[in-house]
Amino acid sequence: MPEVEERSRERGRLMNLAAVFYAVFVIAALIWADLAELPSALWTTRPDSWIDLVLHAGLGAGFGAAVVLLTRLGLSRIAWLGELRDWFAQLIGPLAWSDAFALALLSAVGEEMFFRGAFQPALGLIPASLVFAALHLPPSKRLLPWTISAGVLGLVFGLMTQWTGNLAAAITAHFVINLFNLKAIAGRDHFREG
Repeated sequence: MPEVEERSRERGRLMNLAAVFYAVFVIAALIWADLAELPSALWTTRPDSWIDLVLHAGLGAGFGAAVVLLTRLGLSRIAWLGELRDWFAQLIGPLAWSDAFALALLSAVGEEMFFRGAFQPALGLIPASLVFAALHLPPSKRLLPWTISAGVLGLVFGLMTQWTGNLAAAITAHFVINLFNLKAIAGRDHFREG
């Protein structure tokens, strides 16, 4: 039982750290948007209707699902993906669906509000994508393709934001990618409820 209790405490610390980390992103985005008189950090422009918002979220979900599928297909074929999975598994340990959901939601909302909601309108698509990539620097040079792929994804998230005029597609895509990849990494596809 002490091992289960310790794992529970570690998960609690991870979730608290993530909540604080991504709250800083959200607060920074809101302050930046206000000081720079940018459109709202949550919606770069208002969608014409809730239907548009749902369609944009659907676009993001479809893109996110395609990235997850490509990641799963690449795991057995691309060495750095396996190394990245192993590094993350060691870093975060096993995650329940509820933890993976919370981490994916926190990261998607926090990062997209900051990078696409405040940074991109203020400084541009390319600088936002490059800094987003830099946020994903790995501990090993062998994992630099992850940084490059994060930059490419940041560019796509930024283009979706420009095209749709809001963050729904980017947040949803980011959430789907993180949810399923986090769960696969942390649980090695052994999904547990909790």
